[in-house]
Amino acid sequence: MDNNRIKLLVVFGKDGEEVIVVTTDDIVYGFGANRFGRLGLGVSDAIERPQLNATLTGKKIMKICYGLGHCLGLTSGGQCYGWGHNASGQIGIGSMSDTPTPQPIKILSRRLQLKPIEDISCGDNHSLALTRDGLIYSFGANDRRQCGQREGKLVWVPTKVTLNVKFVSISCGRNHSCGLTDRGTAYVWGSNDCQQLGPEAMVVAGQTYASPHAFHGHNDRVFQHVMCGPDHTVLMTPTGIIRVIGWNEWKADPKNGYLFNAIKVRKNIQFKRIDTTYDNRVVIVTEPDGQLCILGKEKRWPTRTPIYIPIGCSLFDVCAKYCGHNRTFASIVDSIETSISLMESCSQSDEEIYWSDGEEEVDVKDESNVDIFAESDDEIYFSDAEEVTDKQTSHLQTQSLLSSHFGAHNGNDNAMKSSLCLTGCGDNAGTVDLNATHCIDPIITCFQKHLFKSFDNRLDFDMIFIVENKAIYCHKTVLKIRNKEFWEICEQNMFTEREIEINVYSYDTIKAFLKFLYGLRPEVNDQNCQQLLGLAVEYGERGLKDMCCQYL
Repeated sequence: MDNNRIKLLVVFGKDGEEVIVVTTDDIVYGFGANRFGRLGLGVSDAIERPQLNATLTGKKIMKICYGLGHCLGLTSGGQCYGWGHNASGQIGIGSMSDTPTPQPIKILSRRLQLKPIEDISCGDNHSLALTRDGLIYSFGANDRRQCGQREGKLVWVPTKVTLNVKFVSISCGRNHSCGLTDRGTAYVWGSNDCQQLGPEAMVVAGQTYASPHAFHGHNDRVFQHVMCGPDHTVLMTPTGIIRVIGWNEWKADPKNGYLFNAIKVRKNIQFKRIDTTYDNRVVIVTEPDGQLCILGKEKRWPTRTPIYIPIGCSLFDVCAKYCGHNRTFASIVDSIETSISLMESCSQSDEEIYWSDGEEEVDVKDESNVDIFAESDDEIYFSDAEEVTDKQTSHLQTQSLLSSHFGAHNGNDNAMKSSLCLTGCGDNAGTVDLNATHCIDPIITCFQKHLFKSFDNRLDFDMIFIVENKAIYCHKTVLKIRNKEFWEICEQNMFTEREIEINVYSYDTIKAFLKFLYGLRPEVNDQNCQQLLGLAVEYGERGLKDMCCQYL
C-alpha cells in the first residue's frame, strides 16, 4: 500500500497495541489487542491482522479519537459514532452497555432534527462533541465535573454545556476539558489536581475540581489554540507564545540512538504549531524554521529539546520514536499490505473452487460426501422435512439446498416434493424433484457453500440490522428474493442507505429469523420462541412456524 493512500492513522493503547487506519478511498481497518472492543469490529477478541471495519467503511471518517476504553469517530458529513467501553455512558448512546460495534450518536435540535457535529474529543471516561452552531455537548463520567455539568452524576446522553458563548474548538484531558471561543477566550473545567486549569482556577469550595469558567493566568487573555494533555493544558497565543500549565514532566532518555540536548526556552519565544495527546505528557512544538522540539522542564525551568526525524517521516513517526510506543508508520503500512494480500489470495482461491469442474463434482449417492458443508458452523435447515420418506432422498436433502430444476411437480408418484428454505419456505414455496439426482450441479453446490458463509459476514454485506446495539450483516438481494414482504418493511424503515434499527424484537430473535431466510437452521429456545413464531406467521414462513410449534 502506498503511504499516500492512508488518510487517517490512530494508534492507542499500551505501547501502541491498537491501530485503526482509514484509507483515502474510505476503507477502515483495525487490528491489535481490541480491549473492550474499541477497534469497532463487532467483537472483543484480539485481532492479529488488519481487519475490515464494515460499519465505518464508506462513512467518510475524518477523525477518530480515543479514551481509556472507548472511541469516537466523526464523518465529513457531521455524523458521530461511538464504540467500546461504556460503563459511564461515555459513548453517548443513552445506555451504559459496552458495544464493540460503532453506534450513531444523535444530538437533536429544538425541532428534533439531527445537528451536524464539527469536532470530537475523548478523555478517560468522558467525551465532548462540538456542533456546527458552536455549542459543546458532553457525555460520560462527571465526578470531577469533566463533562462541565454542575451535578456530579453520570451523563448518558449528549448534554449541552451551558455557556452563553460560541466555541470553535474543544479538547479533553484524562479528567479535565477545555474549549476555545470564537473570540479567543479559553474555558477550562474538570479536575485541577495538577493545576492543569491554571493557578487561579475557580475550583468548587473544598474540592480540587471546577465547573466551566474562563481561563485566568499570566497576562494573556486571547488564544489561538488550546489543547489538553493527560494532566496539563497547552495554550498558544496568536503571536505564537506557548503556555503550558499542569504536570507535563518529560525526561529526555536516549532512545533509538538519538542524543538529547535540552535547551532552556527563552522568554516569549515564538512557535507556529503545538501537538499533544490526551494520554501522553509529551508536548511537541514546531519552530518557525520547521525544527521540531519537545517541551519539558528542568529544575522548574521550561526547556525545549530539538528532535531530528529523517526527511519524509510524518509527525506520527515523531510520536512513535519519542512517546512511548514502538509502532512506526512503515510497520503499520506493511501490516496492512500483508493483510490485503492475504484477502486477495483467499478471494482468488474461492473463485478457483467455484469454477472447478473436477474437484467439486458430487455423487449424490456417495455417502462419503456427507461432510461437504463441514466448513459451515451452522446447521443447514430444510423445511417440511417430514415429507421425505426415503433414506436416500433424505441424504440428498442434507447435501443440497438448491437445485438447478425448479417448477411444478411433474405428477410422478415417485418424485418427492420438498419446500426448500432458500427458494421459498413460505406459502409460495418452490419445489424440487428429489429423485432427479442428475440435476445437482457442482457450481450450484459451490454457490450454496458461499451463500452460507456470507450470512453475518463483516467482510461481505450491503445491509446491517442493528438490534440491542449489536450488528447483523446481511444482503439486500437475498432478502428481496427470499421474502418480499419482509424486505419491503425493512426498506421502509432504514435510517441510512444500508442500516435498519429494530427495537421491537430481541437480537436473538432477529438473528434466528435471518438465519432461516439464509437457509441455516436457527436456534429456537425459551427466550425467542414466541417472538420467532410471531415473525413466522406474519411473514408466511411455514417451515419456521412448524419448528416453533414443535418446540412448544
